[in-house]
Amino acid sequence: PYGTSCELLPSDAAGSGGPASLAYAAYAREDYQEAIAQARKAVEQDPANKELQRLLTTTLAAGNRAQLAEANQRMSEALAAQPDDPALLMQRGYLHQRMKQPKLALQDFQAARATGKAPPTVILDEGYALSGVGDKRGAVDKLKEAIDEADAGRLELTPQQRFDTRNGIAGLDREWGGYFSAGYRGARPASAGLGGAAVTVPGDAVFSTAEIFWRPSDFLNSSTQVFELYGRLSNTLYDKGGKTTSQTVSDPCGGSIDINETSNQGLAGIPTTVGSLGMRFTPSTEVGLTFGLERQFNLGTATRRGTFSPDPSRLRCTLNQDNQTAHYETNAGSGGWLAYVTYGLYEGTTLRIDRPDWFTMEGYVQAGYSWQDMPAKFWLRDNATGVDGEKSSGRLKRDQAFGAGELRVGRSYRMDAISDRLVFFPYAVFGADWLSNRNRVSGLDIGGTDSYNLLGNGSSWSMGAGPGFNVRYWFREDHYNAPRSYLDWTTQYRFNIGGGAADRARGLFINLTLSY
Repeated sequence: PYGTSCELLPSDAAGSGGPASLAYAAYAREDYQEAIAQARKAVEQDPANKELQRLLTTTLAAGNRAQLAEANQRMSEALAAQPDDPALLMQRGYLHQRMKQPKLALQDFQAARATGKAPPTVILDEGYALSGVGDKRGAVDKLKEAIDEADAGRLELTPQQRFDTRNGIAGLDREWGGYFSAGYRGARPASAGLGGAAVTVPGDAVFSTAEIFWRPSDFLNSSTQVFELYGRLSNTLYDKGGKTTSQTVSDPCGGSIDINETSNQGLAGIPTTVGSLGMRFTPSTEVGLTFGLERQFNLGTATRRGTFSPDPSRLRCTLNQDNQTAHYETNAGSGGWLAYVTYGLYEGTTLRIDRPDWFTMEGYVQAGYSWQDMPAKFWLRDNATGVDGEKSSGRLKRDQAFGAGELRVGRSYRMDAISDRLVFFPYAVFGADWLSNRNRVSGLDIGGTDSYNLLGNGSSWSMGAGPGFNVRYWFREDHYNAPRSYLDWTTQYRFNIGGGAADRARGLFINLTLSY
């Protein structure tokens, strides 16, 4: 897998015939430690045999860190005797890539190409090595040169290899991008009925997210790591509203209260807008971990004002007896911070042209923590007259820890009858989440207390699974670039399979995404 190849002789295929044959067989089944052990025996029996020496070097190059260092030393000694051997130079270049030494790998590929005897594909190795040292623009130029060489007939590429090269150009050349996403959830979480609060079931709603990001080409970006700065706007495009079901709840002053079913009007549009400015960094695309930090802003009026209920029942009793409601308001500059880490798993999610269908698996696990500590104005409103009392200054604190994950497994089918850039992906989906909230107010006196937790604190989790499908159309390509954008429609229906917040895990989920 690192550029070396072994050619099995007929006797080797039988799995017998001495340690060399056993080494080849072990290497073929990826049992590299056994291959190294057998190759050492073969070299001990015939130390003057150059082919066996090269076999040992090849097997060591697939071993652990100490064995990689030994392979590197053996290749360097061989190159000291044959400094213009392109095969050895390329092999050591692949080894340096495994050892996370991109600069040395680049030097070896450039030296191999300079001999004039290396295979034409070395230009691809040089291009990706340039991206490995952070020279993304140089890498793009080199890969475009490889396309030109293929056009001229001097470099033989299969259709898939050519597509992969164009895909590499499209990825490395990207410095700006953005996406817009609109999602519909028929299943929305019900607010917790803690402390005798009524259970309110929100209705159907459509949420949107629009983001623009920038990848500085000369800062922390290469073929194996990604750094982005981004700005994002999120809001509710449509909210049908909800209802409070007919029920009997506990009275905070003692006894119980009967509540009739009532409808609640939903909020949507500009008043629900939240803005974010942030950065995210993926140190290794092989590992798939991304770390992010963002500052959020309550831009819409509905995001920075509202009502709240204190958690202590005696304070809620005081409000009920006085027929009052507690209100708050912050400003547009107020907001919170969000720190998160995401692990992504993707297999078969890109477009393929070498086959009409392929196995696809994609998923993520994300954990994060958001915190807000905002100055706010508080006041009490008389529910009978609608008159607001005197405003006081204080602080509104919100803390939320969360974890969420989703896994989709299925098979992608290229819809050639319609377009060879259209992919249909039916799958089985599993999703789970966990939320923990802690909200607190200080600065509004209720019943002689001006600092207290809010109703609704606590944690909940949900888990769901079901069928789904994606339809994705790839577009915006040219001679050098594979498709750089896509329009994606996904629909899934989940059944609750665990967790106390069942309504959060079940129902219809629809999402439309434009990635540009």
